[in-house]
Amino acid sequence: MPGEAATAPVQTVQASSCGGNIVTTPAQWSPGVGSCSIFGSKGRKVTFRWNVYGNQNTAFNVRGFDSKGKAYWHKCGTGGGTCVVPWGNVAAGVKVRGWTPGGAATIRFTY
Repeated sequence: MPGEAATAPVQTVQASSCGGNIVTTPAQWSPGVGSCSIFGSKGRKVTFRWNVYGNQNTAFNVRGFDSKGKAYWHKCGTGGGTCVVPWGNVAAGVKVRGWTPGGAATIRFTY
């Protein structure tokens, strides 16, 4: 009708999941990066989900940030699971690392 604004249908699109893979060895911490950067905000926390394929004693760490924006390695444990990492008011790429005590393993993570 004249004088009325046209409205377009609204389409909801689900964002693709971000993540990555790391192949770990016992020689040293194996580094990895995520497929998406994160734009933080005060008090923000990011949930990482991870699975281990191989040695279930494989450890996983995610670089997080303290309340002053200083980076540190957040220990997520071994064997896979869910890990909530403090991110804060920082815009940065995701860095992760993994280590296995014997053999090799692959870590698949999403966030």
